[in-house]
Amino acid sequence: MSRTFAHTLPLSHAGREGAFAPEAVQRAMLEALKSPASYLDGLTGSEILEETDRGFTRRLSFGELCIEDSILRLEDGAVRQAVAAGVSWSASVLVMHPVSASTGSSYVRFEYESEEPQGEEDPFRRIVFEAWRRKDADFLRHVRAILLRRN
Repeated sequence: MSRTFAHTLPLSHAGREGAFAPEAVQRAMLEALKSPASYLDGLTGSEILEETDRGFTRRLSFGELCIEDSILRLEDGAVRQAVAAGVSWSASVLVMHPVSASTGSSYVRFEYESEEPQGEEDPFRRIVFEAWRRKDADFLRHVRAILLRRN
């Protein structure tokens, strides 16, 4: 697999809530991934298939389409999501890295890898990348709400 797309989005801002500890961000990301209905458009069902102390596997349903993925808590504070290949899509991996900046803000770096070697110059891929940006921003709104509720 090769890195297909990466971007960084803000999670908190200095002067408002300040930076969140990377461990707290990791816990909030894992919690958010267990309840994806609030940030995945078109989701009709979500089921945890297996859970361990390191992560879980789940099935996401979008009507007739079902996707199984595995979520893994990494030692460096990141969270890894691996999607198995399906009939009409290739296998892919997303790694989300919490980052605390010296300015007192928090960010999350999203790094996507897939078996598709195409770059951003492909018009279809640009549409996919924009959809990932929007999905990731929605995901971070949910993570931020969890973090603020805990504080």
